Amino acid sequence: YKKMKSLTIISLLLCLLLTDCSFQTSLFKELNKGLINKNLILSPLSAYQILGLTANGAKGQTLKEMLLALGNSDLNEVNAINKQIINTVQSFSTVEMANAVMTVRRPKTDFLNVAATYKASVEGLRSLAQVNNWCSVQTHGKITTILDSLPANTEMILLNAVHFKGAWYTKFDPEKTYRTTFNNYGDYNKPKKISEMTITDDFNFYYDDEIQMVKMPFLIDSMSALIIYPSEKLKINDYIASLTDDKLNSYIKKLKKTTVQVDLPKFELAFNGSLIKPLNYLGMKVPFTADADFTGLMDNKELKIEVVQQKSDLKVEEEG
Repeated sequence: YKKMKSLTIISLLLCLLLTDCSFQTSLFKELNKGLINKNLILSPLSAYQILGLTANGAKGQTLKEMLLALGNSDLNEVNAINKQIINTVQSFSTVEMANAVMTVRRPKTDFLNVAATYKASVEGLRSLAQVNNWCSVQTHGKITTILDSLPANTEMILLNAVHFKGAWYTKFDPEKTYRTTFNNYGDYNKPKKISEMTITDDFNFYYDDEIQMVKMPFLIDSMSALIIYPSEKLKINDYIASLTDDKLNSYIKKLKKTTVQVDLPKFELAFNGSLIKPLNYLGMKVPFTADADFTGLMDNKELKIEVVQQKSDLKVEEEG
């Protein structure tokens, strides 16, 4: 029995941003399977960014399985998509993203060169407080703690944080916000009183027998929230399980400018959980075992991934 060294991957989120690959819907669907009757706020972009960076230190079967889970054919494709993400985010004023590598010993030069293209800071890993302070700073105090303790034998921690604060192009009028009853899925015997916002305006809108979708633009950066409301005849988890990239793209292509009334709850939701199980389902298994090969990171044949954690927070209100 060998005590494996620990590699921790952390991604934090304050918004939902999508990558141009199948990873987004696949990860969401697999993670949702273990969270039936619970809310899920996930940033596939954040996970894709930091797992993509980590994959540059993987070799052999470890790399093959990471590429399979990410939905890519090779590292060049992963790095090209992540470079595009970074360049796009840097052109926005409402989105901030940061990557960091905290390590006990110096990684290999080739990996450091790739980390530089991911705009990742590289620093010595000194303490738990150092990790949590980085998270707090990068999320403007929204996420102050990502780890309660450092796993034993931790060699490296890789982090990604995304922060988004967007104002609606057309804001909801707070004076029109009203109290109403909301039925949580699977808990219909305990209706809740909530604040619901309402607005009538011209939005890109689509509907069919299964869903209604509305595209609500933000004030700047050409970004929008795509909101899907499945029909009440559908079970929400069955609908999520049926989602595909092709289906989402078909909805988007059918959006048409329409005068619609949008009623949307004011809410704040949070998620804190491991992504290991859904990544297992997507084909990523060896990276978490004693057979893992991360010798592209450093000369340590006992290195494996021990933690993949995402902590996320989403707040929706009249302003944005």
